[in-house]
Amino acid sequence: MATLDTEIHITELPIEVLEHIFSYLRLADRKSVSLVCQLWNELIFSRRFMRNVALNIVMDWEHSQISVLKRSTRLYRNVFAFFGPETCCEFDFTVIIEVLDLFGATLESFHCMTNFTIDQLWNVVTRAPNLRQLIVGVDAASLNLDLPDFPVLQHLSDMGSLINVLRIVKLAVPNLKQLSANFIKPDDAHESLPFLRQVAPRLKNLELFSTEYFIPINELRFPEVEVLKLCGRICNASDGVLKQFFLGFKCLTEVYLDFSVKGPVLDVITKDCPEIVKLHFKTYLLDSESFRLLERLKRLKTLSLAGSIDFRTTSECKPLALRHLDQLEELTLKCIHTPVAFMLSNKSLRRLKIKYFHNLTDADLYKLSQMYPNLKYLEVVWCRKITQSGIAKFQSQLTDCVVHHSKL
Repeated sequence: MATLDTEIHITELPIEVLEHIFSYLRLADRKSVSLVCQLWNELIFSRRFMRNVALNIVMDWEHSQISVLKRSTRLYRNVFAFFGPETCCEFDFTVIIEVLDLFGATLESFHCMTNFTIDQLWNVVTRAPNLRQLIVGVDAASLNLDLPDFPVLQHLSDMGSLINVLRIVKLAVPNLKQLSANFIKPDDAHESLPFLRQVAPRLKNLELFSTEYFIPINELRFPEVEVLKLCGRICNASDGVLKQFFLGFKCLTEVYLDFSVKGPVLDVITKDCPEIVKLHFKTYLLDSESFRLLERLKRLKTLSLAGSIDFRTTSECKPLALRHLDQLEELTLKCIHTPVAFMLSNKSLRRLKIKYFHNLTDADLYKLSQMYPNLKYLEVVWCRKITQSGIAKFQSQLTDCVVHHSKL
């Protein structure tokens, strides 16, 4: 048994101990450590430490760099490729294929911001059968090609369609849980409906963006989706259509609406999806009655609002009073410009973020310390009338609260 004064050289440490030590290093430091010896190089760039490291392939790559990769022992798990916004040319695709021939078997994530032809995408997925995440776009002109069936991507759980990918009827993804899709043309949206209907029942996370109202969203049902993000004009439909759409959700807990939400939409969401825990939406001149709809969300813990309140609302209406939200822990207000008089005390609030409130004063800040006595974090960004003395007075009231004050 070694005594306390026994000297052990670092190279004598068990591999498990070395791995534990290396796990605390930043990537830049790990690169330096890898130069010590061959063993350390292999440990630093083993599969375990490559989880959050991506190989970036860009348009100025040369085939000589492929030769360097061939001599390396690094097993990349993530590849990001970008050769410009157009469809990938033959030369650039040759580089991608060479990379996939090296790492395809261990690759878990492939992200390409350059569109593929349908034939090129087929070549990608056949070389990377263990993908868990795939984010690509497809040239619509190549969709009519008669190709062999795509391999079944059993491990794929996260897919992002930059454009046209959901139109591929032969793309089999039986275990897909997360989907992100962008629709900028009607044909892409309409021809993606069969794929959406197929995967909808098992999705857990869904993000949809559309430049116009292309998809009859009331025809889709997502009963297992827990996290929903809608952007653009995907919801530019009638109140009846929206009601049918949101009735299709049974498990929603997080909702992000990255467009201006009106009262009728908020009414549908809060009535049909009462289990929401996190909610973010934009608004333009939303009235106090619409804000009160939020009180239906009894489990709400995080609320984020961006936009403006109807200027005709009076302080007696208190649109941000938000009574009965006893579990609300985090509130973010961006460009809302609401007077503090429009808000109500809340002892459960732990985090408050106020951004671009040009009329917020030191006196208002002091009132907030009294209204939210259990705050642990306050973020004040670009509130031009707030001074350091106002921050100091606030912290004298809430000594345990961390304050982040930025004027940008």
